[in-house]
Amino acid sequence: MRRRITGNIYTGLGNPSPVIFDNECTDNKKFNDAVKLFFEDVLNSLKDETVNDVGGFDFKIELEDNIFRILFGIEPSYMYDPYICYCFNSEKEKSYIHKGQAFGYYGSDIKIKSNKSYKRCGKEFRECMDKYYENLMRCLSE
Repeated sequence: MRRRITGNIYTGLGNPSPVIFDNECTDNKKFNDAVKLFFEDVLNSLKDETVNDVGGFDFKIELEDNIFRILFGIEPSYMYDPYICYCFNSEKEKSYIHKGQAFGYYGSDIKIKSNKSYKRCGKEFRECMDKYYENLMRCLSE
């Protein structure tokens, strides 16, 4: 998680690239509450060894008009750390799972080794998306 290192501006250490997951919520409280429920469910149902070993993940929520994109996963801090990004998009076919590894210093130069589209995302992730999709869309229109 780059934020952990790049927060120290006095030493100059860390990756100067912007963080991938900023852990910021939106201004829409109902949507945020629905996303929190989704996160709890997905954390309990995903069978991702890296996420389960860490016991959590970082996230980013992008919200515009009636479109959302929820990114969550693990951002690398150091060279050879894993990178995992789950993307839940309001246009389901644009959802994906990226897995890779950082090959540069302080988690830079991420190479994607696995790129799974919505149809290949795995049963657990698709079921979680399907379970929360209608509620998230309803929160956008209110």
